[in-house]
Amino acid sequence: MISLTDHIEYLISEHDCVIVPGWGAFIAQYTSACENELGKTIRRPERKLGFNPSLDYNDGLLAASIMRKERMSYEEANALISEAV
Repeated sequence: MISLTDHIEYLISEHDCVIVPGWGAFIAQYTSACENELGKTIRRPERKLGFNPSLDYNDGLLAASIMRKERMSYEEANALISEAV
């Protein structure tokens, strides 16, 4: 069985927000490439990861990922998350 962290890492690479019910949400934010004021250098695009503890409801994304990968029921996946949190 892979860890909850592995599921979160996979999901955040595919989605902009991964909510861990009862704990918070990891949110990816993008900044586009741009030039500096003098126009001599270009900053590359970035993807920064943030965390918001206020978003802690269950949207089902993490549980569904665990359910598919670990071949368990949705209820078992939610119990696994609750136990880990």
